[in-house]
Amino acid sequence: MGAMKTMREKRAVGERPKLDGFQKVESALFKFEDAGDFLQGVLLSYAPPTSADSSGVFQLREESGEIVRFYSSAVLNRDLTKDVIGKEVVVLYLGDVKTRRGQTMKDFEVYVKS
Repeated sequence: MGAMKTMREKRAVGERPKLDGFQKVESALFKFEDAGDFLQGVLLSYAPPTSADSSGVFQLREESGEIVRFYSSAVLNRDLTKDVIGKEVVVLYLGDVKTRRGQTMKDFEVYVKS
């Protein structure tokens, strides 16, 4: 028997995938700006920060089917743990609060459907 070829070896250089019947998945970036802003849907994933100067990104599928991305924060990282992925959640933005160090941070409440 011959050696198994990798997918790269099987494809011709420059060959494009057959996309008939596929729809491109695009996700909007949601920014929590006003107290009371919220997202509700199934939490799909979390991508951690790629550098010290960046934020992680969560992905959520709303009931409409739209996939929405939103930036992580200390509060969201605490409440949206790995065991919440795949579950329906509500992320409610409460507004900005001052930390003990005098910095401003976004405050959230997170609800998980049981």
